[in-house]
Amino acid sequence: MLALATVSLVALLPTANLPSSPQTSSNLAFVENRGQWDGQAKFRASVPGLDLWVTDDGVVLDYNTTVRTRRTGHVVRVRFSGTQPGSALGSKKLSGRVNYLVGERSRWTTDIPTYQEAWVQGVSDGI
Repeated sequence: MLALATVSLVALLPTANLPSSPQTSSNLAFVENRGQWDGQAKFRASVPGLDLWVTDDGVVLDYNTTVRTRRTGHVVRVRFSGTQPGSALGSKKLSGRVNYLVGERSRWTTDIPTYQEAWVQGVSDGI
């Protein structure tokens, strides 16, 4: 298995965000997708300046900044060949749960689990 360790995510943060918003593995959470986002996304972790999306075949790093109402940034997608549907898994379940109450009540997603880590299986034989 290839771990997307939460400590590694800190190294990906824009350095301008570190002093005012330090992140450690103890306060970073991967939120499971229960229909609140596009189906390709299986998990999402966010810190100021970065959204990390975990898919069944890799990760998407969305570096961003918002000035007033305009969001700009860069997106990097890393794909791993050989992975299968269902390859993205959460591990080390956290006690926190999240709710997305957007739009009409029928579209709300509630009581969504969070995880300390997200994994992509089957990247290579034995990994």
